[in-house]
Amino acid sequence: MLYLGVMIQEIYIPTYKTKIKVFNNKETLKRLYPKVKFNIVKDSEAYSCKVGGEYLMYLSSQDVSLITHESLHISWYILSDRDIESTSASHEAQAYLLEYIVKSINELKWNKEKLIS
Repeated sequence: MLYLGVMIQEIYIPTYKTKIKVFNNKETLKRLYPKVKFNIVKDSEAYSCKVGGEYLMYLSSQDVSLITHESLHISWYILSDRDIESTSASHEAQAYLLEYIVKSINELKWNKEKLIS
């Protein structure tokens, strides 16, 4: 398991014309959104939410189970915002979106460099 320095990166999802901000430090997330009361448990290793029109994800490590779990939450938010309900008819759309998010996060450069602020 790789533990990370402070990093913020963005993933753009062209199909839905949106982006996800990925944080590896929950204190940075809280500092950048001081008016938001995040429901992040003290020892939580991951968290995702929507703030205004932004999709945010905190990951403490590049563990595939954390990435997949939080990516599923984000995929629900994105589809729900587009009035796409999670049904047997929409499973394929969600599966492709989930795959895209997980693959994109795995391709991020996980390092100590702060890429956006």
